Amino acid sequence: MGLRKIAKVEDTTIITLVDPDDLETPLTNADGSPMTITVLGPFSKKYKELNFKVQNKRLKHVQRTGGRMQVSAEELAASSREVLVGCVVDWNITVEDEPEPFTHEAVAKVFEEFPWVASQVDAAVGNELNFLTKPA
Repeated sequence: MGLRKIAKVEDTTIITLVDPDDLETPLTNADGSPMTITVLGPFSKKYKELNFKVQNKRLKHVQRTGGRMQVSAEELAASSREVLVGCVVDWNITVEDEPEPFTHEAVAKVFEEFPWVASQVDAAVGNELNFLTKPA
């Protein structure tokens, strides 16, 4: 059996948000549809470009300071958050009574206000198996 018959790499996957209390009950919107977030996977070209962009920003800072690496924990967390926010490419969620329009600014706000949502997205992006499918 060849590798192509084992698994195919997908660029994105759809995450269904779950209740942070039990981590099992799927969350639903007012219309009954599941609350979902579509994210880029670590194998995708766009994810790699985003990650390199954030890393290059940090490297340019190091070069400007003569090679002295002075990065705070807050800066590292902000860089990680920037990559995580950039990984989100679509969603179907409700924050108030109406569906929340998708923008990266809205994603950043939701992640800030509801850190458990960011945790669920981070866990899903970090699990490479979420981006593999069995070929037909």
